[in-house]
Amino acid sequence: MKNLGKTAILFLLLSVTTLMAKVETFVDHTKVMRGDTVTLRLSVYGDDIKEPRLDTLCGVDITSESSQQSIQIINTNITKNYTFIYTFEPEKSCTIGSIPIEVDGKIEHTKPIKITVTDTPPQTKDLNFVLELKSSKNEVFVGEPFDVTLVFKQKRGAEAIDSKFYPPKLDGFWIKYQSEPEKRIEGDYIVTTIHYKMAAQREGELEISPAKIKIATRDFSKDYWNNFAPAVKWHTYYSNAVKMKVYAPPKGVKLVGDFDIDIQVDKRRVHPNEAVNAVLTIKGEGNIEDLDPFKPYISNANVFDEKPKIDEHKGIFVQKIAFVADSNFTIPSFGIRYFDPKTKKIINKATKPIPIVVLGANQQQEPLEIKKGDESAASHNAFSSKGRSSTIDSSFAITWVILSFIAGVFIGGILVFFKFYISTQRRLKRFSFDDKKALFIKLLPYKDHSDVKEVLDMLENALYGEKKGHIDKEKIKEIIKKYDIR
Repeated sequence: MKNLGKTAILFLLLSVTTLMAKVETFVDHTKVMRGDTVTLRLSVYGDDIKEPRLDTLCGVDITSESSQQSIQIINTNITKNYTFIYTFEPEKSCTIGSIPIEVDGKIEHTKPIKITVTDTPPQTKDLNFVLELKSSKNEVFVGEPFDVTLVFKQKRGAEAIDSKFYPPKLDGFWIKYQSEPEKRIEGDYIVTTIHYKMAAQREGELEISPAKIKIATRDFSKDYWNNFAPAVKWHTYYSNAVKMKVYAPPKGVKLVGDFDIDIQVDKRRVHPNEAVNAVLTIKGEGNIEDLDPFKPYISNANVFDEKPKIDEHKGIFVQKIAFVADSNFTIPSFGIRYFDPKTKKIINKATKPIPIVVLGANQQQEPLEIKKGDESAASHNAFSSKGRSSTIDSSFAITWVILSFIAGVFIGGILVFFKFYISTQRRLKRFSFDDKKALFIKLLPYKDHSDVKEVLDMLENALYGEKKGHIDKEKIKEIIKKYDIR
């Protein structure tokens, strides 16, 4: 029991006996290539230790951090050890400044450590991973498209546990098209390429910044105890930057490139108020997306245009336009004006005017002229008593004529009504209420009437509105009857 008591007292004495507070710093590399990571270890000895708060080292963000704790017994002395581990990726040569750490109520400082960063050597044949940017042009005009290819090479057999890709920053540029990644074998490398179609948005000396990719590989390095331990090490590979000189196009010209313009119509001879459908097409290489919709004006025709469809990748602009008139008219010329960067000239191109013949437009019906007969002659014929006055009384004859006239008017009214009703029903049957576009074109010449305008708005909403709703067929029938639309 006495020995046990002495042992317990000795343990308590040893448990509070520590070495003098001490702070040490270690880095795994003091000279690295640009894109390599550096691991900083702060080893602190003491009982009461406050972890330092670090967000950046060498002017860059810390990518990962961790800590370890251990107890050492050296010559019967018990020492507590805390190790704080920080990983960062220096972009240029720098110095890790002195870091203050509170240990047992006192502020201790680490010693500064100098880190040297060198650029990746130009020769890439022995590298496991290579990232490159290639541009088809280095001088362009604002809006002029050019091709950029991103190339990533991985040596066959080079292991990559994980990867993170960071595309280049495009300040002053925008991407018109991006292809899917394409892979191929090229010598000792597996090559992945991505193609971009780009255009500059402003003039000046611009730069496409380097792209970068972080690759995680296995690393067997020595730990703090000088033992080999497997770990994951991240390395960042940078591409080259692409410098571009961008010029402004001539004043007053918005399009840059090379284009062709064409228009096609479905017919050149139509009946009154029959639609002529035209398709305007512009093709070429350039900033075709900056084209505005065309809206021609024709004094004696109604024009109905649809929203253009633009394919930036293929460089195609398509717009459909319908023309409706009741007399001959001409579809005007459509033109574009652009700057050709190859010839350094302003080019004007236009379609030819297209005359449209409206059949029967100049034929006018002879006005129906109803001539009154000679009243005296009629009276004489109606009431002449020569040869007949002996059998028909004059008063009876007048009454008979009046009744005959009333009966004729009544019968004629009925016949006219049935003829109008039958004609109206036949006209209504000719209309397809499911073909809203045809109805719209038929009613368009009567748009100045408020009730017709209301029906046109209803049809337009049913055709092109966000919510293609139901149309009131009865209301359309009333309009057709009211204005005798054929």
